[in-house]
Amino acid sequence: MYRVSTKWILIALTALLVIPVRAGPVQLTTKTLFDSCSSDTQSVGYASCRGYMTEFVRRARLEIDAGKWDRICLPPDVTSDKIAIAFVRVARSREDFLIGPSDRAVRTALEVSFPCRP
Repeated sequence: MYRVSTKWILIALTALLVIPVRAGPVQLTTKTLFDSCSSDTQSVGYASCRGYMTEFVRRARLEIDAGKWDRICLPPDVTSDKIAIAFVRVARSREDFLIGPSDRAVRTALEVSFPCRP
């Protein structure tokens, strides 16, 4: 029997989230991402959540630096775990939050959890 390390599972799941598939990157539903981010932190589901959030934060920083996302101010030390916690907290507080694409929901969660203060 083969033993697969958690590291390789995480790498594979992250690749599935960001590798283009014909028309564009794989788009998770918000409900699927919520289920993954709400799962046990040692689970494969949570590993996929962390991978998604890591890539999302990388992309968000590019958008913020370009001046496109001016309502989000991410602290320099923010982690994928902190983003996942913020996402789950916002999702649990809004009834209609789990409907729609995950990228829009995560961006909304960042706007709520990490707003820029004037």
